[in-house]
Amino acid sequence: MWSFVLLGILLILLIIRYYFLYYNYWCERGVTAVNPIYTFYNFTELVFMVTPRFSNLKDIYFKHQDKRYVGLFQYFRPILMVHDLDLIKKITITDFESFTNHNIYPNVLCADKLFQKNVFSMAAKDGWYELRGALTPFFTGSKLRRWYSLMQVCSTQILDYLNSCERTDYVDVRDLFERYSNDVIGSATLGVSCNSVLDRDNAFFHGCKSLADFSGMKGITYVVYSLYPRLLKIIAPSLLKSKMTNFFLQLIRENMLYRLESNIVRDDIVGLLSKYVQSGRKETSLNAGGVCDMTIEEVTAGAGTFLIAGFQTVAYTITTAAYELALNPEIQEKVCTEIEEVLNEYDGELTFEAINSMNYIENVIFEALRIHLVFSIIDRRCTKNYTIEPVHPGEKPVHLKEGDCVWIPAGPIHHDPKHYPNPQKFDPDRFGKNKPFSLMPFGIGPKSCLGVRFAMLECKLILVEILRSFDIVPVKKTISSLPTFKDTSFGLSRKTLSTNFK
Repeated sequence: MWSFVLLGILLILLIIRYYFLYYNYWCERGVTAVNPIYTFYNFTELVFMVTPRFSNLKDIYFKHQDKRYVGLFQYFRPILMVHDLDLIKKITITDFESFTNHNIYPNVLCADKLFQKNVFSMAAKDGWYELRGALTPFFTGSKLRRWYSLMQVCSTQILDYLNSCERTDYVDVRDLFERYSNDVIGSATLGVSCNSVLDRDNAFFHGCKSLADFSGMKGITYVVYSLYPRLLKIIAPSLLKSKMTNFFLQLIRENMLYRLESNIVRDDIVGLLSKYVQSGRKETSLNAGGVCDMTIEEVTAGAGTFLIAGFQTVAYTITTAAYELALNPEIQEKVCTEIEEVLNEYDGELTFEAINSMNYIENVIFEALRIHLVFSIIDRRCTKNYTIEPVHPGEKPVHLKEGDCVWIPAGPIHHDPKHYPNPQKFDPDRFGKNKPFSLMPFGIGPKSCLGVRFAMLECKLILVEILRSFDIVPVKKTISSLPTFKDTSFGLSRKTLSTNFK
């Protein structure tokens, strides 16, 4: 009994200390601060997915929309949330050298091999520039043209599957698009050929799905780290132990050894990263097969980044675009008109040039991402002391120290009527009129996503292929899938011969 009373008293004292100590943190710097008790509750809901993806940040953003920035707290970690587009440009581009890193994530601290050395987590001083440079050649125009034919194989598998179905009036498209993106990634990353819509239990698909899943115990690590980082190091082995890490390490090890023994050179992610880590950047000892374990870990981390970034995010993007097309048939009709006109110019062939000349469907995808953003926060960590100079009356200089965290609330900015009038309306025609730096679905500045063009090509291809043969129509479960888009189902109504423009 008394132990519970004592625990309660200690908890109250901790909350009081937390409130006054951390609330004063921003007030002393002349920054408007959000009540830390409010944000404590807010972020707990966010981590455990009690509320939608960015509704919490949206509330904070619009309550302080007259401010260029506001101070808040991720549990015991102070965060400066920046609202002003000009200041966002300075932090992410103009003064990038002062904000070269992302915030530290618990996976990195806990020595998970697949997260330690990837391009998201790696700091500039540890080789981020070099690793990003090694990945860049994968996304050149000539490489995209080469990967396009592999994407077509994967999209054809999806179409063959749909055409073989007796009924398509109720299709789980989220699962369908996950299997499509998995097959594209497998081919482009490792040369792994899958047909996940037919081989539904293949190990590569389930490995990618597990790797990209940050729910459950993985989500709890963020709470523990934010509350007490030292505690996470103690309990990390039980929280972050992952069979999938070992699965991908072994898969890439065997892949690299096979290429080495068979003298196979392939310009995929594994091939590019193999050249990077074996280029004399550091001394390593080779095993009997000629590949060192450190090399395996670095290649796996690089490939793992691509797997995580391109699996559920691409599937989610295609799903949201299909969702909006289902609910907006007049826009879907405009997309189909564009497809027909472009195909007529290319003699009915869906070539690389043809797909790249379809601009309206690209706007559809960007508008879907604006409304249903995958990641609502873009983060930066201050890597050297930095001062935000006052601009408006009443502002004071804000001095950021090395290690301080900055958040850019991309989700709320995407829904701000100042930047996007009637923001809830799905309107692909608004692009070209939007303000610079107000659209950030793939990040912003030198830290933005490398694979934008790859992802866009992948998304456009499967949507075009489906719309050549089907109309996307809503069913009862389509609406109920919001806001998570899990288990999302649509109807696919076959086009008649007179409207089918294959």
